[in-house]
Amino acid sequence: MIGEDLGTVPDYVRPSLQSLGIAGFKIPYWENDPNNRSISGTEYERLSVATFATHDHKPLRALWEEAWKNSTNFAAQARFDLAKIAEFAGISVPNENLNFEKDFYPFIFDALFRSESWIAIVMITDLLGRKERFNVPGTAAKSGGFDACIRP
Repeated sequence: MIGEDLGTVPDYVRPSLQSLGIAGFKIPYWENDPNNRSISGTEYERLSVATFATHDHKPLRALWEEAWKNSTNFAAQARFDLAKIAEFAGISVPNENLNFEKDFYPFIFDALFRSESWIAIVMITDLLGRKERFNVPGTAAKSGGFDACIRP
């Protein structure tokens, strides 16, 4: 069983889930110590589920492309999120000269799967390094199915 403890939740939620034997989520760029530094996956509670994103997030590849697109607030947030993921993985802060598939992807997934979490899960789009989203919060699809968004 997994309890959704994401977003703004009261301080008692995670300890309550733990006491009931219910795993909570660990999304690396949201897991910070009091000094706002990323918490290493080696410090995650065993009773947790590690993942980079949920259905409400952009895939990592889309986040990567957004980060180097321009200087909007969205790009700045994407660069910040990627830097937090890199910190979690123990690698250098990414920049536009790096290659997603060679310099970022293998290291962050290695860190995720080596975390102390009971299980690590990833969205299929992240596993395949795709940028298409299968869910955009606040919208309704005109065509059904996951296959509608994954095209060569």
